[in-house]
Amino acid sequence: MSHCFNPSYIQESNRIVVKTKLTTAPSTPAAPIVTKATGGMVEITWTPPLDSGGSTSVRYVLYALPKLPLYNGTNVSFAIYGFRALSNQSYYVVAFSEGGSSTPSPTTLAATTDVSSPSAPTSIGVTKAMADRLVFVWQSPIDTGGATVSDYEIRRNEVSIGHSNTTSFEDSGLMAYTSYTYTIMARNSRYPSAFSDPVTFRTANATAPSAPLNVRTAVTGGTVAASWDPPYSNGGLASLGTHCLLTRTGALVQDKWIPTTSSTCVFTGLTQNTTYQVTLFARNDVSNGTAAVVNATTSKATPPTSPSIPVVRSQVGAFVVVEMTLPLDAGGLSVSKLTLYRNSTIIGVVPVTSSNVSSYNISAGGLLARTRYVFQASAFNGYEGPLSDGLVFTTAAPSTPSMVDSVRLVEATATSVAINWTLPVNDGGSPDTLAFDIRIQSSQSNTTASIVKNTSMVVLGLAPNTLYNISVRCRNVAGASTWSNVQQMQTLSLAKGTCGWGVSTVQTKIDAGSVSVPLVRRGGTSGAVRYTIRSTSTGNVVFTCPSSITLQDLQTQASVAVAITASTAYNPNASISLELIADTSTNAVVTSLFANVTIFVDEEDNAGVFDFSMSTITVREDAGLVSIPIRRLRGAMSTVVWTPSDATASRNGTARSGTEYQLLPNQRISFATNVTQASLIVSIINNQRPQFPLLFFCLTLVKVSGGGYLNRAGNDVLCATIYNDWTPAIPSRVPNQLNVVKSTGGLLQLAWLPPPYTGGSGVFITQYSVHVFSNGSLVKAVTTLTNATAASIGGLMASTTYTLSICAVNRIGTSIGMNFTARTTSLPSLPGTVTSVQLSQVTGGFMLLVISPPDDTGGVVDVNYTVFVYSRERSQFEVKCCEVEF
Repeated sequence: MSHCFNPSYIQESNRIVVKTKLTTAPSTPAAPIVTKATGGMVEITWTPPLDSGGSTSVRYVLYALPKLPLYNGTNVSFAIYGFRALSNQSYYVVAFSEGGSSTPSPTTLAATTDVSSPSAPTSIGVTKAMADRLVFVWQSPIDTGGATVSDYEIRRNEVSIGHSNTTSFEDSGLMAYTSYTYTIMARNSRYPSAFSDPVTFRTANATAPSAPLNVRTAVTGGTVAASWDPPYSNGGLASLGTHCLLTRTGALVQDKWIPTTSSTCVFTGLTQNTTYQVTLFARNDVSNGTAAVVNATTSKATPPTSPSIPVVRSQVGAFVVVEMTLPLDAGGLSVSKLTLYRNSTIIGVVPVTSSNVSSYNISAGGLLARTRYVFQASAFNGYEGPLSDGLVFTTAAPSTPSMVDSVRLVEATATSVAINWTLPVNDGGSPDTLAFDIRIQSSQSNTTASIVKNTSMVVLGLAPNTLYNISVRCRNVAGASTWSNVQQMQTLSLAKGTCGWGVSTVQTKIDAGSVSVPLVRRGGTSGAVRYTIRSTSTGNVVFTCPSSITLQDLQTQASVAVAITASTAYNPNASISLELIADTSTNAVVTSLFANVTIFVDEEDNAGVFDFSMSTITVREDAGLVSIPIRRLRGAMSTVVWTPSDATASRNGTARSGTEYQLLPNQRISFATNVTQASLIVSIINNQRPQFPLLFFCLTLVKVSGGGYLNRAGNDVLCATIYNDWTPAIPSRVPNQLNVVKSTGGLLQLAWLPPPYTGGSGVFITQYSVHVFSNGSLVKAVTTLTNATAASIGGLMASTTYTLSICAVNRIGTSIGMNFTARTTSLPSLPGTVTSVQLSQVTGGFMLLVISPPDDTGGVVDVNYTVFVYSRERSQFEVKCCEVEF
């Protein structure tokens, strides 16, 4: 050691030699301090000990209480991560050297802040590079900010493209061999981080697309509809579309190209119960992609779908040409015909001659000018398909009618001709104004006569034995047609002529009362002639008839009235014979070919008129043997035997004999004399297979022996519907029998029949939905509150035709609507009763009333109200305000 003094007094001090010891442990470090803190990290810093113990390399161990080592090294600071926000921890430091360890430093309490932004993600690297996608990963933020990092936002070329809750991301839909720059931002529950440093990756070279994904099919009897999800990879190029192939046993059936705007391919016109193979592959500019292949089997034949809305191609007067198009789905069978409906009534059927022809035209007449019609179409393949949506079409003004056809001579005399003709094919749409002009020309005269409505005329005052040219034309409010082709007709020369019966046989019934037999004079009309009538009968027919008849001068026709006495007896061979005998005193002559006439007297009514007691029935599939009643009306004489016959095919029935039902073999239904009721038995086969549409079959009767006949005007055919009651379903269609109970200018009060099938056992109709259309647009929809089959539709306009449809509703759903039915409101009428009057505000001398308008406005837009207030003083109602308009 040395001591320093003023240099001017320097003297050498005593010298002391000091020698340090061997290396010792460092002294105790000072308490560490917190130099930085966030919500998820703290940075701890400490100072070296004053005494290093003589060592040049001191190491430090940072501990968290109680004794958790966090750091071991020569640095004098350390950042600790992974904390939750607003947490704390105590720390201390121990110094180490080759001389040993120091005692622990004093502890320091370090606390994190409230939640803060996480640090940016790091170490972004690509793990897979393909033509159209990149897969990359990254390291999560080392500082979470004191809360869990729950989301990462990925940006490509500075545009956000998605989020991830993991540390990986697949970016698809990229272009091949193209560089993309990415940055990633982390987000905890409160704040986002800064974006990471940008990195750039490049996609691989372009390839063909992969196969379409999740291919699924839906089938009917005649269609296969395939749909799919896009391929996993488009090969790095824009898709050009999808190629769809349908094959059967290796042979190509259909080939379709689907643009990128669609992911559905529908193959139509297929065969029922047939397995097809659907092959799909996407295409880009490289080539076709990998194929996806599925098998699809069409179902049992189903009714065809509805055709598209019919199109009116032309309309002239009463005729319209309508185009109908085949449905997309033929149901697995060939469509054999298209049916056109006008206002829910069939007006024409077109046979389908070739599946290669998609549309057919049909000409329909009987239209009225300036009238609104609804045209619909259906297709038939053995099953009748549903009706198409309706085309609402209003005809144009009347046009001139077409030319009259078939002008014929009915009878000629010496001074007259009787002619008739047929109505024009096209009446111009105005049949009520039709009239006819008749032109009669000869070498000596030229006249024109006019008549209205009738299609026959007797032209009088003609010359005997003269040739006339006769033609007819038609006219209506729009004008006249051209004249018909000239028909030459000649009057007879003056002569007596010959007479004979106008017919050789006459048919009548035993209860007809009388029958007239025509007598015709031919070859002349000059002078009176007299004839004797000889009559006989078979089958005990009681009758009376004149014994003679006289035709006067110029008389060409007469009739003989035969009175027949009614009887309840049955004789299958009853008849009356009349013979005409000339009276020579009048120079009468009988035409030998017409000298005799036979009147066949039909007594079949006395044996009975037979039909089913109802036209339709409903049976359950598990019904077993079903008894169907048959009745005998009118007479009941003699024994009559009938047998049932299957009429399912002629009525387009959907049930199959032997599979869903079976007639008992050699079944005979016998009606003894005076027996009026019997029944036939049919077996319902319970195959326990739900079917929809509902199956039905039809029966008729064929007579085996006896008299009587089938009542063609009654229930000559019975159709039975089989329902699967264990499978609840929507109701069947409401019958197309819509009645207008009341019609005013603004209201239609409707009533209808319930559907024959409510949806199964224990399923009931809950309400009905009534839809009202005008000019093709829905104007009103009314839902009944109960299952009552009636509703009043108000708020309508006067003298307007509305198209209505009604649907039944049960707990399963809503039925198909009844066929559109047109109904028309009346002329404007008085409004109905106000719905309600409510008191809204009242003072000592003022009342404010709220009036709900009536359901029936009378069919006019403007409705005014008059308010009457009852005066107790005068005991009468008084007008307090008038013409209150709402």
